[in-house]
Amino acid sequence: AAGMSRANLFRSFKDEFGITPLQYINRLRIDRACKYLQKGNNSVTDVCYMLGFNSISHFISLFKSLMGITPKQFQMKKTYSDDEKRIVD
Repeated sequence: AAGMSRANLFRSFKDEFGITPLQYINRLRIDRACKYLQKGNNSVTDVCYMLGFNSISHFISLFKSLMGITPKQFQMKKTYSDDEKRIVD
């Protein structure tokens, strides 16, 4: 957005989408985490660092706040259907 300050860009983004750019990015990252965790061959720690998180505790906390369960609990589920909650369409 040429000619727009960072604050105005963030405000416009939130007005348009109802969430901040950081919230949007975090939702995308957690959605990607779900895909990696479903494969079963990635540890929670591996997924955390693959997605650019620097803190495992922050990753787990953010994951749980968006998904309602911890990444490990999510990984332990046998199936993931389209009927389950998706945080990014």
